[in-house]
Amino acid sequence: MNSLLLTREGCLERQRRLREKLVERDFAAAMIVHPHHIHYFTGWWMRPIFSPVLVVTREASVLALPSPTEDPAITDSRVIFTGSINATMIDDPYDAALKALEPAMKGVRKLAVDSAPGALLSRGFELSDLGPILRSLKRTKLPDEVEIIRKAIKGTAESYAWMRENLGPGVNELDVYAQTQAAAVRCLAEPLGEFGNDFTCGDGGGAPRDRAARAGELYILDLSVVLRGYSSDLCRTFAVSESTDIQRDGARRCAEVLEHVEANARPGVRCRALHEVAIRMLDGYKGFSFGHHLGHGIGLCPHESPRLNKAWDDTLQEGDVFTCEPGMYGDALGTGIRIEDDYLVTASGVERLSAIDRSLGR
Repeated sequence: MNSLLLTREGCLERQRRLREKLVERDFAAAMIVHPHHIHYFTGWWMRPIFSPVLVVTREASVLALPSPTEDPAITDSRVIFTGSINATMIDDPYDAALKALEPAMKGVRKLAVDSAPGALLSRGFELSDLGPILRSLKRTKLPDEVEIIRKAIKGTAESYAWMRENLGPGVNELDVYAQTQAAAVRCLAEPLGEFGNDFTCGDGGGAPRDRAARAGELYILDLSVVLRGYSSDLCRTFAVSESTDIQRDGARRCAEVLEHVEANARPGVRCRALHEVAIRMLDGYKGFSFGHHLGHGIGLCPHESPRLNKAWDDTLQEGDVFTCEPGMYGDALGTGIRIEDDYLVTASGVERLSAIDRSLGR
């Protein structure tokens, strides 16, 4: 049986906020099919091959499940549909789920959806996109959501502990991918939703290759451990062998940008301004370049608001969780250096959620 990681109080508060938005926009109900969003509102978690459906009306929440189970979910009621026969999944589980949900949706015509399965299109509903409501709700993280992100960060820290102990010339990128993922899985004691992002040595980023790390290279390892839909996003740069003075100086400069953000970020601060300061500190420093964003929000999407990017004009809000990832790139660095930490925006500033060694390791 899966245990709840989100709290009852948090799920009920998110459902209450959703109902407020439904009333504001004159929707009779919301239908939610993405498993991350169902988890967000109910705490329900199961293997992604199944197709649950959540309906939230102005009065109640109903979760349609493909088989009976005692796994916990914070919802007013459940209905069961036949999602498989003799362990073989049916072709259209959403059609079966919608039939089971008909009593709960009697009289509903104006329906907001996060996705529209084909079975929904022929039933006469007036459909609207739930996306804008979801994005506004998901941006402000409640305490139980922050705790899941902290757990994902803890798993990421175990991945980096393996890396710090085992990296050296000859270590294959595929082994780094497999072993760092295994370390996170053992730490969290359950499968990961996803595991990314960058695993290439001596390069800026990308999927792992069948290639061994070489002496003198820097290894930019950018890891995202996803726990029940919630992402951590942390990058560290490692020296495969002995680091150079210029590499250590680059790491120090990136850390100074993180320290600037820690000292100055708070509700009301423009994210564009933080990015522009980072550009001035990094781009052109000793001839090196910095050509990407400074960071972005994390949560149920790998990238969400706020965006620390001069191309947007977002403003930090209390309850934001974001990642900050200054970097410097150039041949003398051995491709580049990127160091990344995750932060929670509080009423008075930011709390650093990740406490992983920022040094190059050698």
